[in-house]
Amino acid sequence: MKHTDVSSFNNQLQWVLIMRRWLVLITAIIALWIPAVGICEEATGNVNFAIGVLWTADDFSEAFNMDERIEIGAICNVKKKNWLISIAFEYLLSYGDSRTSGNSYGLLENMNVDVYCSEMYVGVKKVFNHFPSVRPFVGGGIYTVNMYVDISYDDEYDVGIGGWVGAGAYFMLLKHLDIGLEWKWSKAKVTIFDKDFDVGGNHFDLMIGYHF
Repeated sequence: MKHTDVSSFNNQLQWVLIMRRWLVLITAIIALWIPAVGICEEATGNVNFAIGVLWTADDFSEAFNMDERIEIGAICNVKKKNWLISIAFEYLLSYGDSRTSGNSYGLLENMNVDVYCSEMYVGVKKVFNHFPSVRPFVGGGIYTVNMYVDISYDDEYDVGIGGWVGAGAYFMLLKHLDIGLEWKWSKAKVTIFDKDFDVGGNHFDLMIGYHF
């Protein structure tokens, strides 16, 4: 996104922020509605701390010479016990650094690059409870991404909305303590330095947390 194109940036930013407010509002309504209808005691789900790596999409990787970013965050899901699917929510922060190399994206070579990103995921998850100590799951939904790229001679910020799908499994350690593994594929477009990039990719995360 060009620094001079302030009007276009503001319009896009305003639209995405409105979408994010709706996502937060929907999540908050669900969180407040569950106790309001008296199903708190019947709720089940997982709250997990996650740490892992994002293998970046090909165009982003080629442009910034960055194949992966480290990510941390929270992965949660909740449902009433007789529901077939859970409501899923994730919030992830990621960081990566590199030095640019020769490519077709017009960036100067041998420049330091730092990438900071925050992502909020909302969707549904199906957890299969057919085994006593292992619970596989699949899920999917939409997400918002906020990305800041700082290169030696310039910096850019953009926001976008995309989609995700994922799968994994929880492994029981104790009655209410699980570890887990999650793979997730995401795709969203942002514009950085006047070029469009897919800032998603393949996420591989290790989780540990509380099962209720």
